[in-house]
Amino acid sequence: MDSYYLEKRLRYLNGKIKRLEKNSNFFGKNIIKVILFGIGFSFLAPRYYQHDSYTGYTSDTIQERMDGNYWNAVLLCAGVYISLSLLGHFIWGIQDRRKMKKLIERKRKIEEKISSRKRE
Repeated sequence: MDSYYLEKRLRYLNGKIKRLEKNSNFFGKNIIKVILFGIGFSFLAPRYYQHDSYTGYTSDTIQERMDGNYWNAVLLCAGVYISLSLLGHFIWGIQDRRKMKKLIERKRKIEEKISSRKRE
């Protein structure tokens, strides 16, 4: 492969690595937003219901399904939100690390090809 294309691919990989570093760790960088959204979700979700104007069907709220106990419904919603947030944090972190490892490996191989061509 021509060295011009190898260098072009190397610049592309460097850009991808920088972008991945910038966009990784979403929960750590936006902790205040995540917490505020979780508080809002926990207090609003127990009273959410769905109404279908076509059929006239109205669903029960979480609060109604829990025999009208609002605070238990808030705690349930908070627990679900926290568990999903932690799960997403760890899964996305693992995915980012794997992707970074593959990109760095590809970058290393291309750098080796470029250096071997320059020696020739």
